[in-house]
Amino acid sequence: MTLLPTFSMESIDIVFDNPKYYKPGDQVSGNVILVSSADIKAHHLKIRIRGAAKTNWTKYSKNDNVTYGAIVDYIKKDTIVWSSDNQNNKFPAGPHVFPFSFRIPTNALPNYEGRHGHVRYKIGVELARPLKFSIKKTANFNVVPDVDISRFLLSSTKVSRRDNLQITINIDNASNKSANCVRVELHQHSHFTGNTSWKIYGSNDTCQKNEMDTVLEKRKKIEILPKSRVSEELRIKIPKVPQTFQSSIITVHYFLSVKLDTDTLLNNTLHCEFPIIISTVPITVPSSRSASQPPPYSVFPPILSNVESFDHPPTYEEALSIDIVLDNPKYYKPGDQVSGNVILISSADIKAHHLKILIHGAAKTNWTECRKNDHVTYGAIVNFIRNDTIVWSGNSQKNKFPAGRHVYPFSFRIPANALPNYEGWHGHVRYKIGVELDRPLKFSIKKTVYIEVVPDVDISCFPLSSTKVSNLPITINIDNASNKSANCVRVELHQHSHFTGNRSSLSGSYETCQKNEKNKVLENKKKIEVLPRSKGSEELSIGIPRVTQTFQSHIITVHYVLSVKLDTDTLLNNTLHCEFPVIISTVPITVPTSRSASQPPPYSVFPSIMSNLAFRFVRYRACGLEDEQQ
Repeated sequence: MTLLPTFSMESIDIVFDNPKYYKPGDQVSGNVILVSSADIKAHHLKIRIRGAAKTNWTKYSKNDNVTYGAIVDYIKKDTIVWSSDNQNNKFPAGPHVFPFSFRIPTNALPNYEGRHGHVRYKIGVELARPLKFSIKKTANFNVVPDVDISRFLLSSTKVSRRDNLQITINIDNASNKSANCVRVELHQHSHFTGNTSWKIYGSNDTCQKNEMDTVLEKRKKIEILPKSRVSEELRIKIPKVPQTFQSSIITVHYFLSVKLDTDTLLNNTLHCEFPIIISTVPITVPSSRSASQPPPYSVFPPILSNVESFDHPPTYEEALSIDIVLDNPKYYKPGDQVSGNVILISSADIKAHHLKILIHGAAKTNWTECRKNDHVTYGAIVNFIRNDTIVWSGNSQKNKFPAGRHVYPFSFRIPANALPNYEGWHGHVRYKIGVELDRPLKFSIKKTVYIEVVPDVDISCFPLSSTKVSNLPITINIDNASNKSANCVRVELHQHSHFTGNRSSLSGSYETCQKNEKNKVLENKKKIEVLPRSKGSEELSIGIPRVTQTFQSHIITVHYVLSVKLDTDTLLNNTLHCEFPVIISTVPITVPTSRSASQPPPYSVFPSIMSNLAFRFVRYRACGLEDEQQ
């Protein structure tokens, strides 16, 4: 592997005098430092200072795709700190320092990142070159408004980040079922506003988008018997999240949700919630604001006003409980026998048509391609198990499922070609056992239990040369023939998933499409120092995480690639990397033996991309970085 020749621009750095964070009204200062080993042809050097709130998302409809968005600028300043006299002038060699200074506006929002919008502040440097790409560098900085929420007369709970919040839960269990768990969740609600006028001239269609994330969860196992009262206490620590704020296009606020899980089948979770206002300043006694302080922006969305206290949720009694009990609840292999019982306990007769046990296991893909004039959905299903059995049925619509305790056994065998469980963005492999009590003129009562299938594939029986490991030692031999140092080596394990789907139209046409997905499941890095014109050897060891094993089917293929990267001190093309496949299975490497007749035939776990590859260990050589004079 050969590096490109080094560029004459050795480094660009943006150095802040106070690199931590800033408040609205603060003065931000620092220096842009450029070091060049030779003259560079350039038009000008510009420093850009940006701070804005932005929303952007696309709404898909049958006939058109509409993009909504909005921008509110808080800082927007461009300064040319150096410019050439004509096109032949050059940016001179040597070290150069360009200072910058500006003030954060008093109405600046805190930094925020969401799926449909963000608030960001950054300083950028751009060296514009004729007939070439500009050389750019960007540094982000944080703005944290110092808002004291104790000065606002609101009835919502007010806490600052990293505070400890004591929660007391008084439970009056007037039902005939026990309560077994109490949960506390902190939810972040984000509201985005956008319009079409920023993209389409003359149009001003406004739309809103909502987003909810759970930023904290804590649970406690309890046991509250029927007809009893108990008081439980939990303590949570407010995490480091964006504080509550409101603007014309982005609003962020929080709710604390308290949930109580019971032993009933339906409606088995009671919950109540109330708003939480999060700021950066601990609660203090309200005082008058001095004239020197900037006016606080509105941090409280309208949804938080006029919040009334919550009544205790109503208690209830449930007439039916359904349990699916497996004889071996851990996991199964292809060819294994799965058995268990469906247990129903009813305190009264229930009008019903029938009771059905559903056993399903399948690989499924599904995604939508958004095109200019249409949306096309692709998908495919491969069934491994599909068995529906009616274990009880009524003679007529007036018949009822009888009260009492009922046990229905089930048994089935996992097919020999069953794939392992897998969850991806565009497809999955799942195995489940379901129970459905079909009722006339009412929703059916359902319960589902998922089972895990882990094929026992011994990859040592397959004559492939890809690396097969459980704990992988890696040796990296580095031959640095360049004039720059190598400073870091990284090892990453990537999961590659390939999905196949099709669609069929009324005309009989048949179209197939493929979708690829890549996820980084492991990363390990090590700081090193390999000087120019020298050699070095580094060793790393990684433990393979618990991931889906390598497998291949007609519609879903999962395989893994190990990537080794070497970071150098060059400005451009500063990372070298090589990669090779890694086959992950559930059986340690053994001496190949003949397969017994009782074993199910192994499915193909090796995608075609892995054939004809010979990698027994990682050998890495970074060379060929020559001086410009050579």
